[in-house]
Amino acid sequence: MKKVKARNPHSRQLWIDLVHIIIGCAATAITVFAFFDLDNRMGMFPFVFALAALLNFINGIPRLGGNFHQNTQWKTGVMLMVAGVFLLAFAALSAYTLWR
Repeated sequence: MKKVKARNPHSRQLWIDLVHIIIGCAATAITVFAFFDLDNRMGMFPFVFALAALLNFINGIPRLGGNFHQNTQWKTGVMLMVAGVFLLAFAALSAYTLWR
């Protein structure tokens, strides 16, 4: 008989936390680096907004999973996805205005 390996329920949360740390550090580093020479590095801000949108999508997707009748966090997931779409649109708009 083949032994079935049990899944660790905290494994997905660990990966989400690691991605948050990496993306948060990257966004902070880009922002600080851009503020040192704001005139020449203003074009980095769309990347900061895109990273913030990515974080919202990463937070929203797990909350949307499952059955809507049993899932109590689906409203939070929808709001995070909407905020992610607005941040992504803001990133595109700021990229358009800065890089044209």
